[in-house]
Amino acid sequence: MWKATKEILQLVPAIYILASTVSAGAIWLFINLTKVEIPSWFLQSLQTLFWFLAALLLVTLLSGMALRRSSIMLIKLEKRLDDQLQSVYKSILETETRLNSDIDELYDYIGRVTPKVDKQFAFDTATSLARNIKEDLLKADYSCSKALRRCIFIGTLVSKEDQIEWIRKEIEGYKTLSETPDYRYCEVYDIEGILHDRKMPLQESLSDIESYQHALMSRTFDKTIVTIGASEPRRIIDTVRGMALDFLDSILEPNEYATKPEQMSLERRLAAIERRIEGLQGVATMTSDGRPTLTVPVESINAKEAIAVMLLAVHPTPLSDKELSYLLSKGWKTISPEAVRARASELVREGRLVAEGGEFSLSGAGVQWVMSEVVGRIKSNESAELG
Repeated sequence: MWKATKEILQLVPAIYILASTVSAGAIWLFINLTKVEIPSWFLQSLQTLFWFLAALLLVTLLSGMALRRSSIMLIKLEKRLDDQLQSVYKSILETETRLNSDIDELYDYIGRVTPKVDKQFAFDTATSLARNIKEDLLKADYSCSKALRRCIFIGTLVSKEDQIEWIRKEIEGYKTLSETPDYRYCEVYDIEGILHDRKMPLQESLSDIESYQHALMSRTFDKTIVTIGASEPRRIIDTVRGMALDFLDSILEPNEYATKPEQMSLERRLAAIERRIEGLQGVATMTSDGRPTLTVPVESINAKEAIAVMLLAVHPTPLSDKELSYLLSKGWKTISPEAVRARASELVREGRLVAEGGEFSLSGAGVQWVMSEVVGRIKSNESAELG
């Protein structure tokens, strides 16, 4: 409707000139036919006006036609340019996809070859790459499977083949149930929304699991159609992210940090805890008997945040609900093991904690959440009070 109105409005000048020309021509013709006596100068002026308006009308019509033709040409040119830009953009995306695929294949290849390089050079290269990958992994939207391929290369550089076997299985997927870890088992629901009495293993590659984390997924399990919520793939990804961060820390801090907590001696555990406590100054401290304790006012954090801060202080060492209850009751406020277990279970569902064997530890996303939101808020509040 508006387009038709706009075209009509563009014709208004031409219509006005046409009417004026017709009127002048009609008057001139009437005078010539009726032989009305009028001054010759008026007749000449009327004749001149007629021809002027006729010429103006012709120029207006020709200009309108030229403008319309130019407009059509511009529209076609714009469409052609848009098509070319879309083609270029598509080519760029395809090239980027191919390059990423080639890079992944390259990391797969060099991750299976033992490089013959100077040990110091290999260590310096590995630590440099580890810092970059760690920064990427702390970003919640960064692909964990892509980071794992680089972790394999790092592990190969520093001869940690025994510590990257699990990474290969995460990238390729697990072949048998016996090698599938506990965190790969997911809670599933039937079509009526009732929790199934058994957990279903997700054995595919981590890259496939990353594609599941934005929607419900249906599978056949125990001869029943079940659904897996998006939170379960996210939980698996966060667990793997945390394990990858631990592996990278073992590269960056080889003398003070072990990939798995159970491989750490008591002295190394205490050293790791002391280093964590230093970074939590004003939030937590170490008592004379080597026990971590919170130093923040009770009202400044809730129970879930207190549990997460305590687990950060001892990260990556997992703690049971009884151990958390004991530590928090000594330095924060009295809280029962049952209450700890309830709040920790909520954090597990949110993807911020990992539960295994009755013990809890922070996931990679959990570490990021505690440092950026909880500890950051506490310290900013303290600064505001001092100001």
